[in-house]
Amino acid sequence: MAALLFVFSTQANTQSEPTNLAQLSTDDDTIIFGVEDIAGVDVGAGEERSTITLSLNDNASDVLAELTGRNLRREMRFSVCEKEVFRVTINATVTSGIIRATSERAAALAMSNVLTGQTDCAEYLRQ
Repeated sequence: MAALLFVFSTQANTQSEPTNLAQLSTDDDTIIFGVEDIAGVDVGAGEERSTITLSLNDNASDVLAELTGRNLRREMRFSVCEKEVFRVTINATVTSGIIRATSERAAALAMSNVLTGQTDCAEYLRQ
């Protein structure tokens, strides 16, 4: 059986800093998200642990729905700057364009800063 690698980014990179900050992947599929694919990032107000909510633009949301629809009951990994954040089994097609994770507050804030372009991957990985 041949493996299909699906890579998605909505815009070409015109800057020297790479824009492929976040990645969702299964064994056969990969979606790469850049700053331009992210409509918003919100970090909940927890003291020790916080929820980070990533809202995708329409194009990225459509691709996320396709990936999750093709990969039901398979493991999906979410990474930021190639650092794995979480693994989850896909139980349903994600049509909302929202990715949510719970993490230590400092880690959630660091992810938020890199996903909104306020810091680069090198700085994020040093934290």
